[in-house]
Amino acid sequence: MRSDLRDFKARVLEATDIVGLVSEYVALRRSGSGYKGLCPFHEERTPSFSVRPDRGTWYCFGRCSRGGNAIDFVMAKEGLEFWPALVLLAERAGLPVPERGRGGQGDEQATPRARLLEMHRIAAAFFRAGLERSREGERARRYVRERGIEPAWAERFGLGYAPRGGRHLLEALGRRGFRPEEIVAAGLASEGSHGLRDRFRGRLVFPIHDVLGRVVGFGARTLDPDGVPKYLNSPETPIFKKRRLIYGLHLAKDGIAKAGEVALVEGYTDVILAHQAGLGWFVATLGTAFGAEHARVLRRFTDRVVAFFDADAAGAAANRRALGELAASVFGGERPFASFRIAHLPPGLDPADAVHRLGPQALEQAVREAKPFVQALVPAEAITWPPERRRELAEPVARILAAFESDLERELQLKELAHRLGLSEALVRQLAARSRRKALRDGARAAQEPEDETNGAAVCGEKVSVPTWERHFLRCVLALGMSIESEVAGALEAELVTDPRVREIARTVSRGRAVAEIEDAVARELASKEAATLDPALDWRQMWTGVIARLERERDRRRAARLGLERPGSEEALRAFQETQRRLKARLQSS
Repeated sequence: MRSDLRDFKARVLEATDIVGLVSEYVALRRSGSGYKGLCPFHEERTPSFSVRPDRGTWYCFGRCSRGGNAIDFVMAKEGLEFWPALVLLAERAGLPVPERGRGGQGDEQATPRARLLEMHRIAAAFFRAGLERSREGERARRYVRERGIEPAWAERFGLGYAPRGGRHLLEALGRRGFRPEEIVAAGLASEGSHGLRDRFRGRLVFPIHDVLGRVVGFGARTLDPDGVPKYLNSPETPIFKKRRLIYGLHLAKDGIAKAGEVALVEGYTDVILAHQAGLGWFVATLGTAFGAEHARVLRRFTDRVVAFFDADAAGAAANRRALGELAASVFGGERPFASFRIAHLPPGLDPADAVHRLGPQALEQAVREAKPFVQALVPAEAITWPPERRRELAEPVARILAAFESDLERELQLKELAHRLGLSEALVRQLAARSRRKALRDGARAAQEPEDETNGAAVCGEKVSVPTWERHFLRCVLALGMSIESEVAGALEAELVTDPRVREIARTVSRGRAVAEIEDAVARELASKEAATLDPALDWRQMWTGVIARLERERDRRRAARLGLERPGSEEALRAFQETQRRLKARLQSS
């Protein structure tokens, strides 16, 4: 298996003209046996970036000191992992990609994915034509003009219009050979009381691109004042994952590299007008909270983030929590960001309004004056407050800081919190340490609950009993929502949860759907009751880690019991079963 991958990698590198590849991004000049140019990964005036075609390598002799082969270049420039970069170069060179390499899914999975991408490419062109040329599209064109978006930038971002009629896109895709069930699975049509209809109708359409610039989904805004929902997005599909996608990133990569940071805003038009104003490092999430997977994607391009946030709302408890979740994502994970600042605009203005009314200098000034995390949450006048009020503010902020995985960043922010509130560093560290200990205790307690303990409650007149550790799983899902969608999917696939109602609730909520959309009435009421008891002060991410550990242990116990390798409660037999599993896995990997 590994030798096949090495052979495929060698063929791809041999077939890739590294000078031609790099020249698509950098203006190169001949220099001796190689080529030179300005480094695409940092700002410089004197060329320090070298390409050696005889070796198939590149290297920056300047500030960033980065280097490697063609695969490394694509990974660094496009923000891709190893395998997608390898596949990209193989397709560029016209080489067939081995079936096994496509995530083990084979051609029957690769072909549907390609067809999904093709359907979205055709749909984007269809919507674009509707905005540019159709008579019905005039009201969408008028809205675009009123928002201050110039035609060239509407085209660059691919803005379109979906006509009001029910089956225009369906018929267009049908003529191209796509089956109705494929179109529904792609999220471009839906089945309703009127039969099969286009999903997007009478809306201004914003194509969503992946990091390579391929259309993978759409966001569509109603043009009717009373239209609901205001924004309608594509559903989750194999190519559209909101927790990973960042709007405008495919166009912002070079701007982020030049600016050395990324600016995070909330809306599609915020991003478009920022780019139009020459601020090409602005991006947005797709109407969801910034999570750990977003952070992992952006971390490939920069380690500095500026987030725009409503200054009036930043102090409110709910918004303070949202800022805390954003900061925890930025400073969490294996590679935390080096800098996280909060930018404010005049009250009542979003970034698009600021550009339209005040000019691009308003955004530039907001970025320059952006404040570090604690300064954004703690006003300057707080130091004059009575001691009791200062402590009241210190506790929730310290709780947020306690969740930071970066020890250095946590200590720096705690010191700043103490300084701004005129409190001792020992006190704020004590508050943070108390919060961390509580989170660890809660996670450990959830992981150690007895297997047969259940929670009986009357739901819809029916007594529902859920194993305690599965109830903790349910509560974590309700608290964390879409931020753990992939982890929930993995837990369900790994058979960590047995209760069918818990499984239904977890699938629904982790995909961003409301509790009210749960089909089973008992499951719906159970979810509502559990959601009402959630403690916002708990570190649910830490709790989640403990719960998963417990569920994995119990899953192994169940499997061992089915195979007759243990009787309930036999720790020794369980360990023997797990050791047997490890030996079998090692034998399979070596064969």
